[in-house]
Amino acid sequence: MFLEPGGLSYRRCVIASCVMDVTFGLHWYRFTTAVEDVEQVADSIVSVSGGGFSTAESRGAYNQPHRLVHDSGAAVYFGSKREGQPIVVDVPGEACERVPDCELVTWSCNVEGRPSRVDLAADVEPASLARSRLLEARRMFRRGACDTRMPSTSCEFMQDDKPGGGCTCYFGSRASDAFLRMYDRRGPLRLEWQWKPARELREHVPGALARYGPAGVWRQLAARCIWPVPWYHQVIAGEVADLVRPASVGSDLSGYVDALMAQHGVNLYALSLLGFTMEDVAKQPARMTAEQQQRYRRWCRDAKPLGYDPTKLKREVKRCRR
Repeated sequence: MFLEPGGLSYRRCVIASCVMDVTFGLHWYRFTTAVEDVEQVADSIVSVSGGGFSTAESRGAYNQPHRLVHDSGAAVYFGSKREGQPIVVDVPGEACERVPDCELVTWSCNVEGRPSRVDLAADVEPASLARSRLLEARRMFRRGACDTRMPSTSCEFMQDDKPGGGCTCYFGSRASDAFLRMYDRRGPLRLEWQWKPARELREHVPGALARYGPAGVWRQLAARCIWPVPWYHQVIAGEVADLVRPASVGSDLSGYVDALMAQHGVNLYALSLLGFTMEDVAKQPARMTAEQQQRYRRWCRDAKPLGYDPTKLKREVKRCRR
């Protein structure tokens, strides 16, 4: 289960005699505000996380000429005379490590923020397996062995041989709404989704982060690219019960997810979190029989230990369609 709010959500997964530790968290968070008064935005951040801001600097970005820098390293860009140009709060990776995830979400909620960039990271231990897992993921992706829409040619590999350097691999296009990078220079293997939510989804993102936490949102993005290796399935699955509760669904990543929950129920949604693509789930019949519901509950339960066969799971779903 998730830890108390503050910092990364923690999860421990057990594979036979090997223990795999996974931490999830925000690694970059950028949002625009509905509030037009920069002092109100700054005061809101201080009221949540304390600290203070530097004096205004003429170092702008995002169509704003000035910025204030918080003690955490987060920056507030402001001062544009252009009508309708929103204030921008940019929280890079170093600042995200200093401010608990729940506080970052509160920053945006307090000023009616709409996130335009959300980087969600998963650190996978042990560090001794980081390089081999990264190379394995790259090799399978280039062979076309992954369940993804990303073309197998959309893979860039970089290696830094300097002390403290490491390998980095990019999957997908950096110009798309979401792409994945993996690197091992921090010790454990870092899996990091950079997500640029569509405009119509941005107001829902803080609610989704508050409800599911970075781990839950990360898994929904991770369903875009599934590697046929046990360690990756363990990372995207985790303890499914934390995210699948028969409670009313509030703001979510999109209206599509809400509709999916309403149409198919919580069990099929659990399958999507286990690595089953949304497209496949959406093809299910609108109403499942009692027998089908029982079957899916059993699959969700059996998948929790994470030793399941994804191919067998897909065959089971195909049988349900008949």
